[in-house]
Amino acid sequence: MAGSYSPKKVLLIIGVIPISGYAEKSMIEITPDQDDFETLKGADGAVERSEIVGGTWSCKFTLLGSNPLNAELSALRKADKLTNKAAFPLLCKDLNGTSIHAAKVCWFKKAPAKKYESASSPIEWEIVMTQVEDFVGGNASASIY
Repeated sequence: MAGSYSPKKVLLIIGVIPISGYAEKSMIEITPDQDDFETLKGADGAVERSEIVGGTWSCKFTLLGSNPLNAELSALRKADKLTNKAAFPLLCKDLNGTSIHAAKVCWFKKAPAKKYESASSPIEWEIVMTQVEDFVGGNASASIY
């Protein structure tokens, strides 16, 4: 079985802003901030687990330094800082296959770091995600028929 993948078929939408113009060799990393379950071990070897509910996730992505979307994201972050009411939804969908991450309420963790060097440097953004629905699937298999 052969799989197929194109980074152009990975969608990231923050609020109503479709994201593009990623820095070289980096796109999107979505990570849960905690385990699904906590394991408790008894003195006699008994084991139980407790589900961890209401956790957060992290979405990191890196854009080219010259990308005009950096200004749009900065404005969205600033609006939330000023009003405390500009949280937004996030959708990441891999159209190559079946992976999807959708969060109802998100916000920027902090302002991105900015380097001033002899050449343009990429900008890394980090978003806190809550109320996340996730499914990590594979890429659709390619067929020659």
